[in-house]
Amino acid sequence: MKTESEIENFLRRAPKPEQTPQLARSLKAAIQLPIAGGRTDLDLEGPLWRRWFSGLAYAILILGCVVVLAVQTSHLNELIQQNEQLREQIALAQEAAEAHELALTKSQSTAREIAQLQRDAAEADRLAEVLARLRAQIDALNAQAKDLEALLATAQEKERVIAPYDFFGASDSALAKAREKAASIRCINNLKQIGLAIRIWATEHDETTPPNLNALAGSLPAPINLCCPEDKVNSRLAESLSATGRDPWTGWPLNGGSYEYLTPGLRAGFPELPGTVVVRCRIHGHKGMGDGAVLGEIPRNETP
Repeated sequence: MKTESEIENFLRRAPKPEQTPQLARSLKAAIQLPIAGGRTDLDLEGPLWRRWFSGLAYAILILGCVVVLAVQTSHLNELIQQNEQLREQIALAQEAAEAHELALTKSQSTAREIAQLQRDAAEADRLAEVLARLRAQIDALNAQAKDLEALLATAQEKERVIAPYDFFGASDSALAKAREKAASIRCINNLKQIGLAIRIWATEHDETTPPNLNALAGSLPAPINLCCPEDKVNSRLAESLSATGRDPWTGWPLNGGSYEYLTPGLRAGFPELPGTVVVRCRIHGHKGMGDGAVLGEIPRNETP
């Protein structure tokens, strides 16, 4: 049996194989590597463009994808800008529509206000006519009252002369009738002023009558206008308040006086209010209307 040194020397003396060109070609032919395109041969000795064709093709494909992506991105940005512009145009159109609607609403409101002003102007003209007519009636009533007062004064003078010979009281009866007629005329005069004041107050307060007669303080001269001449108690109170020199309405009781107020807070415009009884005398029964007319007034052809 050989030792290790003998085996090593034997191997060192082994013959060296000869290197032949056919061996390299046979080894290259025996090696098969998988390549792109299904080719199994590795052509390392072909043209340069053929060896780099697959890489160049892949690079060109990637470059084309990048170009397409850039074009699509640019187109997308344009669409986004167009969308924003459309939104702005829609917002402007909505604002214009809202402004148009607001202007239309304002024009309608202005038209209603103009119509209301025209109605108010017509109502003011009617009130001016009513006021002028009532003033004429009040002047006539005042003239009648003065005539009656003069007649009473004359009758009283005559009464002092003929009373001793008037055994049947004829002079007292005539004087009493004259006094009652004068008081009734003054009462009617008060009712006309109250009715007109209520109508004016309602015109200035949305066609609603005042809540009480004290609200007419700005339209009536003094609380004495709320007192029938036959109501001595309230008349003395009104005269005492006027004699203080201060505003007499501050001490006047709510709805005080001789007249019953029938329509507090009534919402009635023209022509309803003029035909409505708004106030009534508790003593004579005269009824004042919403236009200043009085029911139960003395006939005009009757002379005192």
